[in-house]
Amino acid sequence: MPHDFADALWRIGWRWCAPLNDGRLAVVHGDGEMSLGVLHVGRLTDVASSFTEWASVATDGRRIAATDELPPCVVFVHGESTYRSHLTRRQEITFFTSRGFLVVDVQHGGSTRRGGAHRDRLIGQWGVLEVADCAAVVRGTRCRGRHRPPPGGHSRRQRERVDHRGGADRIRRPLRGRVQLLSVLDLPLWHGSGTHDFESHYLLSMVGDPIEDAAEFRRRSPSHRGAGLRAPLLIQQGLADTICRPEQVELCRSRVPSDLVTCVFFEGEGHGFRKAATIDASLTRELRHYQDVFCGELRIAGRDEA
Repeated sequence: MPHDFADALWRIGWRWCAPLNDGRLAVVHGDGEMSLGVLHVGRLTDVASSFTEWASVATDGRRIAATDELPPCVVFVHGESTYRSHLTRRQEITFFTSRGFLVVDVQHGGSTRRGGAHRDRLIGQWGVLEVADCAAVVRGTRCRGRHRPPPGGHSRRQRERVDHRGGADRIRRPLRGRVQLLSVLDLPLWHGSGTHDFESHYLLSMVGDPIEDAAEFRRRSPSHRGAGLRAPLLIQQGLADTICRPEQVELCRSRVPSDLVTCVFFEGEGHGFRKAATIDASLTRELRHYQDVFCGELRIAGRDEA
């Protein structure tokens, strides 16, 4: 055909054709304006669409998504309350951004290297403050037009984090899904003998006294709030983890609606996944979780044709 089926070849990362599961090709083509078509055995059928021009094509093999849409947002919450996200390349961030997601990696209250005042904000507020800070960041990026607002929603990725009352109420409505890695899911169980000795009294300043504030410990534990879970939850856990032990996951799973929680266990993995096969499997499963929770909200063109 006397058409162009590509753009400038130096536009690294753009896709002008993509295979569909049934053997057809989704293609961008045109003479002047570039249209979207489906090519099969020498026959090209244009897809009816309100878009005036297509620059690139994205597909999951079944549907074709408009790439002028703002991306869905995944919020990373760094491991440990008094830790920080380092400004260096991280493979898990690259893994998701290269697949069309906006990743926000939040230095929430309690994060180190931002001064004592910032760290002291966490006193008595673990599980409340960082969630509120993440919600504020999400609102900020949405106001700047960086990502798609609800109902597209956001997903939240946590490492060693509790997820619950207070701050969680401010983000619950737009939250589409959760992923928990190396999780603290039950504060009463985790305190004291439920973790290793270095962190056995970690919660005294960040939550309170486990006896006097027992009700607050329960309120801030996902395992005690399972009936209120609305967004799908994926938990990935190493069976040899001595800091955030597998029994917390089992306890949480027993109290959460079974149709909303998926647990993946990795034999021989401790607190942080080390094996290449485990890392690959974990990231692939996490990606599938995000695709599942966001898929219904993607702006789709040519649903019947593709």
